[in-house]
Amino acid sequence: MKRDSEATRKHILQTAEKVFAEQGFDAARMDRIAREAGVNKALIYYYFDSKQAILLELIDNFIRGANGFLIEMVGKDYAFGSDEMMEQMRKYNDYFMRHEATLRLLLTESLKDSDDTPPIFKLIDFTQEGMDERQSIDELNRRGFHFDADDQQRKVTEFFTGIMPTVVYSLFRSKWSRHFKIDEGSLDRLFQKANEDTHDQHHHG
Repeated sequence: MKRDSEATRKHILQTAEKVFAEQGFDAARMDRIAREAGVNKALIYYYFDSKQAILLELIDNFIRGANGFLIEMVGKDYAFGSDEMMEQMRKYNDYFMRHEATLRLLLTESLKDSDDTPPIFKLIDFTQEGMDERQSIDELNRRGFHFDADDQQRKVTEFFTGIMPTVVYSLFRSKWSRHFKIDEGSLDRLFQKANEDTHDQHHHG
């Protein structure tokens, strides 16, 4: 029974993600989510208090998944520049591209004029994952990652020159490929080189 409940909840979330992506969060209606999910609208309200609750869960799930790749890198003994590290970063980037719809919602919500903390900032804040950030940074530095000693400088560097380029690339990759007539595989290689020449160079110290 619990497995069926979890599957239904997941199906509603996946359907809502699709509807939000097509119509935008504000224009999307619960009626359409229910219709496309093939469930009664009352069932959606059984699992979620509101449309906003669905959005927040989609965003939180995305952030938890994205941060999981980086937390795993700390847990595994990956050295900077190693094949294992590069493979983990490839998976991280692929995760962003596979969840383009939720990523777009995350960015849209973060750009709203509000006093609330932009949810995209959670991509640089691991405290909610129970992670000892200072200890993790020290461990990564031991492996040759060369993070800034100053916490504020490190956050600015990682967010604006590491995470945000990946966000923007994931959102514009397909449109760039069509407009500039370049296949996505070649474009990925160019982006990887650009990233290695800029952000990765910072970590070489």
